[in-house]
Amino acid sequence: MIPEIEKAFEKGRCSVLTPVFEMKDVVFVEVSEIKRFDPELMTFANINTADEMQRIIGLSSKKEKS
Repeated sequence: MIPEIEKAFEKGRCSVLTPVFEMKDVVFVEVSEIKRFDPELMTFANINTADEMQRIIGLSSKKEKS
């Protein structure tokens, strides 16, 4: 993925997703397909702080108990 990031920067494209769209072997999956395995879409939870990480861990623990 590093080459794609470098190409994106060279073109002045700084979006986080730009390198993903530049990659040749990316497989895009429909949300409906992901929801079959992860109905709440927690797979893609954004975690930026230790507090957010603890919240996600807590949610995961509650889900495992039920």
